[in-house]
Amino acid sequence: MNNQTARFKKLQRQTRIAKVLAKNPYTRHDEIADMLNVSVTTVNKDVNEINTALNQETMISTFIHRQRILEEINSKKRLCSEKFAQCRGAMAGTRWIEEWTKLIEKEAKILGIYSPDRKIIAHIDTSFTKEQRDAAVKAALLVEDVIDVSSS
Repeated sequence: MNNQTARFKKLQRQTRIAKVLAKNPYTRHDEIADMLNVSVTTVNKDVNEINTALNQETMISTFIHRQRILEEINSKKRLCSEKFAQCRGAMAGTRWIEEWTKLIEKEAKILGIYSPDRKIIAHIDTSFTKEQRDAAVKAALLVEDVIDVSSS
């Protein structure tokens, strides 16, 4: 059996394995091996190859989709810049600035660099007076997120 024939048979076997698993993903590998008259080791290798190929395909699709979204955002940002440049007057272009800001936030989220939340780490030293501690707590409560780090 030549190399091309072997590859073709392997592809057919993997296609049949994929169909069996598509119908019932909980089918055991030994059951599949019995159906296809091959060893369990062969089924294990084929399933691993199928999973690897699917993972690569998913990653490529995700990357392509992400690029399309980023290109669309850049196109909209250029439009906002052009529209803002055409505006006259002090308040005329605020809509375009707001839209551009929202697009920047979306872009930052997609790129994984979006971090709008600031956290204050509050550690209340025991050498402070009660009034100083109360003032620090009141000041910290004005901020949304407070993390208390107690001394150990």
